[in-house]
Amino acid sequence: MKKYFHSKSEFILLIISPVLSIVSFVLAYYLDPLKYSSQTSLAAIPAFLLSIIILIIGQIISTHTEVKKVSADSEKICETVKKLFACYKNGNS
Repeated sequence: MKKYFHSKSEFILLIISPVLSIVSFVLAYYLDPLKYSSQTSLAAIPAFLLSIIILIIGQIISTHTEVKKVSADSEKICETVKKLFACYKNGNS
């Protein structure tokens, strides 16, 4: 079975972004930073934008982590293929 998370910190970073986004939406909606007290639907707009920004930042961090892992794996594959070709070249000579 393949292990999906290499460490607890990766799992925590994956979970914290949506949770933080929901918490920021609720807080920004009820604190109402733009003071839309009479129109509650307008108070949801800055809260929604803030939560989307937090989700995008979390996704960027997650994508960057995955790209680093794939890059390390592709370097290992490249070295393995180079060794394989060197072995065939020396074996046929």
